[in-house]
Amino acid sequence: MPLSFSHTYTLFSTATALDAGVLQHQSSLEPKSIGGKNPWHEWEKALKHRRFKELTRESLESTSSGWALLEAPMRSTATLDRTALEYGQLIGLTFREDTLSIPSAILKHQAELKIEELKEHKDHITRADKKMCRDAALIELKARTLPRQRFTRLLWDPTRDRLRVFTRSETTLDKVTQLFTQTFQIPCRRVTFSFLAHAGAGSTKLQAQLKGPLKVYPQ
Repeated sequence: MPLSFSHTYTLFSTATALDAGVLQHQSSLEPKSIGGKNPWHEWEKALKHRRFKELTRESLESTSSGWALLEAPMRSTATLDRTALEYGQLIGLTFREDTLSIPSAILKHQAELKIEELKEHKDHITRADKKMCRDAALIELKARTLPRQRFTRLLWDPTRDRLRVFTRSETTLDKVTQLFTQTFQIPCRRVTFSFLAHAGAGSTKLQAQLKGPLKVYPQ
């Protein structure tokens, strides 16, 4: 699947950014070192820890999210290493989120059926029994339910301190940037193209705002 640069994205800056040029594929470059060390070793360990994990039938969790490949987000077992994520000087990732939504009325009905079955073998039904029946009903319903999947692409240029998140959802945006900061230990602040254009035009005040404590700017 070829990369596409849609207009439906939000631009972030992880440090000083003075122009809003479109990211293009270029020859492979070494990522900016941190403290004189290549950061990929730490990044790969962090990505492995925060990769997307499939929802299982046995789990009671209804939501799972994490990193996946940019061009093959359904390959949840693929290795997230430098070879798979580098696109020239860019690093490409997908934030994948799977959600299982089971109507509460259906879950309640299935749990009540299991409680009735249990009453045939027990005279007294405790609160723990009811919880056990509800959990069993939830596991069975999850096995027959397909999750709703959301894929959010992002492109990061560490050499220019740019991160582009392709979404218009504020909720998704918050989740992506929070996970990005947790993974790479790099805080994000939100900026707009007009803000960057004015800063690039030589506004000392705006350039100063791009430095110091990271802030999130409204779109």
